Amino acid sequence: MLEARHLTIAAALGATLLAAGGVRAESEIRIPYPDAFGAIPAATYDEDHRRVGGAHLVIEKLENGNVRILSESGIDQGARTVARAELAPVDSGRLLQLLTEQCHSFDGDGRSLGVLRIDHRSATASCTFSNGSGETRQEIALPEVDRVVNVPLNLLFLPLVRGDLEAVSFQFFMCRGGPRLLDFEARVAARNGSNGGGKERPASISGSP
Repeated sequence: MLEARHLTIAAALGATLLAAGGVRAESEIRIPYPDAFGAIPAATYDEDHRRVGGAHLVIEKLENGNVRILSESGIDQGARTVARAELAPVDSGRLLQLLTEQCHSFDGDGRSLGVLRIDHRSATASCTFSNGSGETRQEIALPEVDRVVNVPLNLLFLPLVRGDLEAVSFQFFMCRGGPRLLDFEARVAARNGSNGGGKERPASISGSP
């Protein structure tokens, strides 16, 4: 679980959804344009909010104007995941639209556990696993209303942190147990107590079915 310095994310998985036919080759999700580029302090936490490993998160602007997110998170002396996403500016550059996402997981010995890929332009998502004789690849079509987000969750949740929205609904693509989509809703849980009479800041984000 990747956490930026002031944000704890605890997500609970919802029901499995079936991918629909008749896809449109673009993401419906609009993500806030980042306030800054470069490295962002991050760490890996367990479900009890205890730090279990390091993390590396970089947001950069490409020469063509697109935005790329690179991240690596894992458990100390254990498994890790390397992820990236590319997004294109829309709405006069105020927002971003997802183009591609990829997550590559490794076990504690550095062996590949599989590659998850999402291509919002072709409306497909795939899982690729290594086996003794080569690779096995499984692919599904994304729904007609593509609200799948796996990598840039830190940007997706910005409206919650800022208090602009009370909830954000999206879908998450999973490979373990077979390729499938899961329904998520993220909400802000306010910190207990007050901060001297001012507006309370969000303390955590939890997902619910």
